[in-house]
Amino acid sequence: MNCDGQVKAKLETRGVRSAEDALKKSELDIIELIDVSFEKANKALHQIAKGACPKPTNALLLKEKSTGRIGENFIKTGVTTLDEALLGGITIGTITEFVAPAGSGKTQMCLGLVAQTCAPKNFGGLDGSVIFIDTEQTFSSNRLAEIAKKRFPEVYDKEYYRNGNNASTFGERDKDAEKRLEKLLAEKVFVVTPQSLQELKVRIENLKPALTQSNAKLIVIDSVARLARAEGASGICPTSGESLVKRQNILSAIAAALKRHAEQLNVAVVVTNQVTTNTNSNSTYFNSSDPAKANMLSRDSLVAAALGTKWAHCVNVRISMSGTIDNTTDGKREMKVIKSPRTALSRFFYRINAVGCTSIELEKQKQ
Repeated sequence: MNCDGQVKAKLETRGVRSAEDALKKSELDIIELIDVSFEKANKALHQIAKGACPKPTNALLLKEKSTGRIGENFIKTGVTTLDEALLGGITIGTITEFVAPAGSGKTQMCLGLVAQTCAPKNFGGLDGSVIFIDTEQTFSSNRLAEIAKKRFPEVYDKEYYRNGNNASTFGERDKDAEKRLEKLLAEKVFVVTPQSLQELKVRIENLKPALTQSNAKLIVIDSVARLARAEGASGICPTSGESLVKRQNILSAIAAALKRHAEQLNVAVVVTNQVTTNTNSNSTYFNSSDPAKANMLSRDSLVAAALGTKWAHCVNVRISMSGTIDNTTDGKREMKVIKSPRTALSRFFYRINAVGCTSIELEKQKQ
């Protein structure tokens, strides 16, 4: 609380320990609590309000922030065409959602982003740490190590040097790739496994100390829908109207906490979401008066993102991913940018390999 030291100390002894607590009280409440004059109480509340009020910004400052160096404001996905469309990749300070059915590569995308975030800055990474919230129980250290070694062999792959390659980037530490890989897994990636939607909410709301202490640059939730849908199916959170409202309120609180962390601590937030069937057969992709449009994944499909319209409005960027197209043997898949303030609605083709998710060259795409 930003106010006179003596007033602050007295307020804290009376249980008023935050600006939120203080601003819920009137001058008369403050006078009764700590026995000060009306003028002092009024001045203290004004000082606390001024300190708690977010500092205003303008469009020019936002533009300068968003057009900074790529390595500082974006995380590359590995899908080159998607990165180019998003003007650099996943934007720091926002919430990006990948929504897709099972087996489409959501977790592979997340692991690729983890490797990219942890990589040294001179290799295109952020040299930061990652908080990985694994509700699906699909996080794989082995797969993360494979992606890291394939994307950054000079940094993490000891075989790279055994094959006669020379790199002066690390000086005398050229052969310490295995140690750097161990450090990546042991010191830069922190995995959290909440067991309920309420626990997920509490953990996210209390992430700030861990984010600041670990120099985190990325929060991953894989997936945000799993706990909500599991509780509904098990009867813990039955699908009555009242319970659905309660679930939506928890999801809104989770989204608010994620936005707060993203903006205040300058981290990227990436969440994955599942799909469901859109039961509103009258909704169409271009029907702007129909709120169901916010969750639909294509113009002619009734497949929609899970968790409803309220959650859809909480994410800044929504990207859909598909399974293998027409059961092709080359592993060709489709990715669509459905919602983004940085690019028009667009689609790209990708495949999953040892590097994670990678783009298929434009000249090889067949529309």
